[in-house]
Amino acid sequence: MGFLEELKRRNAIRVVVAYTIVAWLVAQIADLVFNNIAAPEWVMPALLLMLALGFFAAAEEAQRMEPVQRDNLDGTYIVKVLAEVLALSGEKGRALELIAQIIDKPAGFRRWDLYLDPRWDFFRDDERFNDLIRPLNLDKAKQ
Repeated sequence: MGFLEELKRRNAIRVVVAYTIVAWLVAQIADLVFNNIAAPEWVMPALLLMLALGFFAAAEEAQRMEPVQRDNLDGTYIVKVLAEVLALSGEKGRALELIAQIIDKPAGFRRWDLYLDPRWDFFRDDERFNDLIRPLNLDKAKQ
């Protein structure tokens, strides 16, 4: 399923269309203003870059606002994959938020999987991660 189809499925396409229209208007107004005030040449490309990065942030936020419970299997799976990607890219805080959101839900993370899977070894020293898997009563099991 492509990015556009996923946005349509989650009803986030309206946010993306609105953001695109507003970004285009901002770019047009900025072009007019920057020409009149003789702004440096790097200002317009920098603004366009910020608008482009904001597009993906707006799309992600619109998808996040859609409740996962609406589609327990596919929705949870998408959040699970996003959490793994964020964790591997170094955004541990956001990944931990997503993990906490879907832990023990259908098709979500299982505490034992997080505890045993070597893919999560880089999280072992993070106290927030350990708090997520702590309800397993691992201390009692070690005795």
